[in-house]
Amino acid sequence: MPAEAAVQSEPLVVTKTGQTVTDDFDVKNCTNPAVLEIGSTAATDTDDVTAVDSKNITGTFTLGGDENHVAEANGIWVQDKYPGKVDLADGLQITLTSDGNNYNTTGIYLEGVDTNKDPKESHDESKNANVEFQANGNKISDTRVEVGNHTSITVNAGLGKIRPGNVSLP
Repeated sequence: MPAEAAVQSEPLVVTKTGQTVTDDFDVKNCTNPAVLEIGSTAATDTDDVTAVDSKNITGTFTLGGDENHVAEANGIWVQDKYPGKVDLADGLQITLTSDGNNYNTTGIYLEGVDTNKDPKESHDESKNANVEFQANGNKISDTRVEVGNHTSITVNAGLGKIRPGNVSLP
């Protein structure tokens, strides 16, 4: 009989090469940008693999951003400059709930081309992405994420908390 995976209540940042994540996650009021983050140091080259053998990654994000800042709410976030491969388990279920204001919410976020590289030069994200793409040998990223069979991603995005001044009544 196989052992049951532990359920973690805190987010995790993978930083070491060749790690395998086997625990499940149920993180309430997550303040990190992701429940599971694959750090840029978790691979040294394109042959390195980080395995995610978790069955459930669940996160609730409630703080949110404000009018000047967009908060991140991600199930798995693969950082920019991670050169390796991420293997996700068959049957992985990612469930996210963001119930705060001003969130970017994604099940799997693969960071690649920096669209905000130098805002002094251009606020046009498409132009910045094209410059970065060309500077990177006409590719977005060396990073690969292989999603297993029967993967499920559910995103529940709420309207956030009503803040004073956000609602005007007749």
